[in-house]
Amino acid sequence: MVEISGSSPVVSMVKSAGSGDEALADYLRGASSDEPFEAWFGEPGIGGRFGYNADFDGFNHDRRLATVGQLLDLLLQQRGHEAPYSMYAGGIPVRKHLPRLLPDIDVPLLDKIYETYSFKVIPQIGEWVTKDRDSYQYLVESIRRFPDMPAFRRMIEAAGFTQTRVEPILGGLVAIHSGWKA
Repeated sequence: MVEISGSSPVVSMVKSAGSGDEALADYLRGASSDEPFEAWFGEPGIGGRFGYNADFDGFNHDRRLATVGQLLDLLLQQRGHEAPYSMYAGGIPVRKHLPRLLPDIDVPLLDKIYETYSFKVIPQIGEWVTKDRDSYQYLVESIRRFPDMPAFRRMIEAAGFTQTRVEPILGGLVAIHSGWKA
């Protein structure tokens, strides 16, 4: 038996999945927004093959708006059915529809690539282009000293901003911080 330890969102999701369908659905519902997206729904007879109907005058499925929670409910209701309805919800922006799932997930490989790029490549390019390696070395070092996302969010909240948000991009290499100041 494999012991899963840690508290990252990925570990929490895997632990939920190991506890059963309902637990995983509850975990994903807790990470989801109420923002609807387009999903496709087909009769059991299409067997998950979305496309044109037999007469080629329409589609073999309906397109409707749904939330992550609604899809999870439908999936759970169909457990054990011999001929379940087909559903497709591909290509939804995860950060928009499951915003609490990814913000804290680290991407270690991306971190290593970024570190190598920052401390080896950027200063070298700076030297080749401007003959000034030191300024580019200082740039990457100052970026390194910048507070992490949660710490910077706390700093802008301490400065009097409300409704603060952090939107990590590229696995957290870049982040958009926002807030309101009265």
